Amino acid sequence: MANNTTTWGSLLRYYDNITEDLYQRSDARTRDMLFMRNMGGMFLLTASYLVMAVVGPRIMAKRKAFELKWPMFIYNVAISIFSLWMCLEMLTQSWKSGYSYLCDPYKLSYAPADIRIVNVIWWYFVSKAIEFLDTVFMVLRKKNNQITVLHTWHHSFMLPCFYFVTLLGPCGLALQGPIINAFVHVVMYAYYALSLFPQLAPFLWWKKYLTQMQLLQFFLLLTNNVYGLVVACDFPPVLAYIQLCFLGSLVVLFTNFYIKAYIKGKKHGGRGGRTQRTQPEQPHETEKKEL
Repeated sequence: MANNTTTWGSLLRYYDNITEDLYQRSDARTRDMLFMRNMGGMFLLTASYLVMAVVGPRIMAKRKAFELKWPMFIYNVAISIFSLWMCLEMLTQSWKSGYSYLCDPYKLSYAPADIRIVNVIWWYFVSKAIEFLDTVFMVLRKKNNQITVLHTWHHSFMLPCFYFVTLLGPCGLALQGPIINAFVHVVMYAYYALSLFPQLAPFLWWKKYLTQMQLLQFFLLLTNNVYGLVVACDFPPVLAYIQLCFLGSLVVLFTNFYIKAYIKGKKHGGRGGRTQRTQPEQPHETEKKEL
């Protein structure tokens, strides 16, 4: 018992040391923002999400699926509008700050535009927690086929990834991803909102092009991160490598999905072919998730 207490105490001290070291290395503008001071809350929320994604379908197995059309409509519209605000805020303020969108260095600036960039990056981080509701809706509606490896991997990594981006480098090279991703989310969640209404199915023919836009997003951001590392942009390299590995995994998983859904599927008259549906399917989560 004493040994267990000693081990637990050692782990807590080790955790406290890591937290303190991160705090000392962190960006002075974000280190004291809500949720930033201690990474424990972020990891606890991520762990809770993973438990929900695994255990939730089992809990719902013998229960009736919830009909959540209007809550989902409100949620999707809200996320689309929120993403539009973030995208425009990041674009306008980075333009004012003189960003090149290629190799922008990390800079600890308190200019009004740079402070607004830091603030919107924090909101972008928060939005990744809000988007856990995507999976909650799937669980409650018993859409277990949509809770895929890509879906779960994307959600469970995005929050920790942008916790550290917000904490250590909320500007410079880190900004391109959120700008592009927020724009994709504007279109993506608008599509989700519209797809809830069967009568709009004939007007949602552009689903395939949304998927292609997401793939293009991954390749653009992957290229940008590689470029930043090759030319040695003045940006925390650990953040660039984390994003590079994550983007690489998404490119592999998402390309595999695209081939199955729109190339092999078309050959077999599946979802990628010309088969008409009388009820528009709520798009697979893997069709919308990204960086």
